[in-house]
Amino acid sequence: MSKEQLYDKDGNPVYIENKKKKGGCLKWLLIGLLVIIVLGSCGALLGGNDEDSGKEENTSSEQNSDDKSETSNNEATEENDDSEEAPKELYEIGETFEHDGIKVTVNETERLDGGDMDLLDEGDNYIRINLTINNDSDKEVSYNPLNFEIQTSDGNIKDSFDFPPSGSEKVMTSGKLAEGGSYTANLFYEVPADDNDLILRYEPSFWGSEIIKFNVNN
Repeated sequence: MSKEQLYDKDGNPVYIENKKKKGGCLKWLLIGLLVIIVLGSCGALLGGNDEDSGKEENTSSEQNSDDKSETSNNEATEENDDSEEAPKELYEIGETFEHDGIKVTVNETERLDGGDMDLLDEGDNYIRINLTINNDSDKEVSYNPLNFEIQTSDGNIKDSFDFPPSGSEKVMTSGKLAEGGSYTANLFYEVPADDNDLILRYEPSFWGSEIIKFNVNN
């Protein structure tokens, strides 16, 4: 179908510019710009999310680092506390073992020969160990002669089941100490008369399996 030719009033032919084609180009240009804007916005959003994620990771790492540091400090404090409360390897006569307000002191020792009523093995005599237990804690504390043993130089460990020598006084029994209480008594053991390397072993019920050792040789 041919297009109709138009003329002006003077009879001259009139040509109409094809605006449709130009309008189509403009439309695609606008669409392209819109796509660029949308992609730019998405990129900005994604970048922001990555930045926030990075911040969260950094914050998490710093928190973990702080937690580890605090744990290390607590462990160091506990180690220091254990170091401060650790007992000596050997306590001498007159020295005091102390833990949580409980104090044990060997005051003096004495070697005794048996009397006519005492049945000692040949070459043995008795050792008397006078000690004091003080309770400066805020709770009751039990004491018992079975918490104490004597160790000879050959490694033989004996409890206090032996009968004390006849006429003995202030023999240690079992009982409890109230807050601020104090108890002084004697322990008696049958030992070799020529053994000068005796150790009193003390295993307090409040200390677990730790053995506290006292040198009881004069």
